[in-house]
Amino acid sequence: MLNFLPFRGYRFDVDSQGLGKLISPPYDIVSRESRESLLEKDSNNIISIELPVGDDAYNDAALHLEKMVSSGLLKKDDNENFYIYRIRYFYNKTKYVIEGIIGLLKLESFDSGLVLPHEYTLPKAKQDRLNLLKATSSNISPVYTLFDDSDDSITAILDKYPDSLGISAEMDGDIHTIIPVSGEDAEKIKKQFSTKKLYIADGHHRYETALNYRNFMIENDSNFDQSHPANFVLMTCVPLQHPGLLVLPTHRVIKVKPQVDLNGIPEMISNNFLVEKIEGIGLDLLEEEYKKSMPAFIFYDGKDYYIIKPKEKNILSGFDIDRSEEYKMLDVSILHSAILEPFFHIGPKDMESEKSLIYTRDPHEAIKMVDNGTANCTFILNPTRVEQVSAVADAGDRMPQKSTYFYPKLATGLVINRMEP
Repeated sequence: MLNFLPFRGYRFDVDSQGLGKLISPPYDIVSRESRESLLEKDSNNIISIELPVGDDAYNDAALHLEKMVSSGLLKKDDNENFYIYRIRYFYNKTKYVIEGIIGLLKLESFDSGLVLPHEYTLPKAKQDRLNLLKATSSNISPVYTLFDDSDDSITAILDKYPDSLGISAEMDGDIHTIIPVSGEDAEKIKKQFSTKKLYIADGHHRYETALNYRNFMIENDSNFDQSHPANFVLMTCVPLQHPGLLVLPTHRVIKVKPQVDLNGIPEMISNNFLVEKIEGIGLDLLEEEYKKSMPAFIFYDGKDYYIIKPKEKNILSGFDIDRSEEYKMLDVSILHSAILEPFFHIGPKDMESEKSLIYTRDPHEAIKMVDNGTANCTFILNPTRVEQVSAVADAGDRMPQKSTYFYPKLATGLVINRMEP
């Protein structure tokens, strides 16, 4: 049974305009330049805590956090709340709204089947997050999860709360709103979530770090028990069925290894794929295949564009791959297992090191990197479908890294969980 609970969060005690200067995108998409820009707006921007720099970065972050609390800039809410989180945003000139619930989740191992991952993680990122968590004893940003709300039980509660009941802030053109919910509705939320399971959309590293931190506290805190705050993690839960939920593709840009004959690739893969030379990037052709639920890629070698489609939708069923059927139906799995590994010699270790692969969400940037000599070729992909995320997770499997990019990203700093006794 899931234990998803309301809590007394710490929030910036400012107006909407001030809040916009204090929140930030997630640390893992903040460059050095954008970090400096955020701090130029306000030296107390949450990125100073979430992405610390310097020789004693983690301790400096902890001291800065304490200063924010002691000064009253960060204030603890009087009530135990869930928090409705709503983002109003534009994508491709279309207006969307995405919303969910922020609360504290009692940690569950992946073996429990109650919290399911869909991607693999990297050790370096988890160590960084663990160092920060040890120093601050705080969840600065939430794990982003999805849940089945086909009965609209949670959506019905979300719809009751207009933006005017909370505080809104603008970040990168999007409007982020947080609304505290207590009392009877909070009890309903708690009860409804007790029978659900969660799929991690974004924040695999943060969740696994929370598990590692709990284990660390078990070993090092003699007062540890089931009520210890290290048993919980800050979580944002969004309905799987929400119309504002977007998953964007992450394209593969390739630095070809010396033994690869790039000119021969189209012919070499033709046994299993239909390969057709096209004029231009062909994003419209790719979208047509997505609408038909058919796997497809655009391949650009610096001279020509090709659209590549498997001759059989279940092409990987003929490969010796010990993975779930749900995994084998993914576009990104087909690309990696049937093209990148056998013909480009790019395996899992290359994916982890990112020496042979560069990832980008912008197809035009991918083309530009080939044209300017940064890389040799690129594969442009369609997005993974939301239902594929849950299907792969339910099968107990995980997708290749960088298979999904949930958009928009959640803001950091709207509410913080401090692990106080």
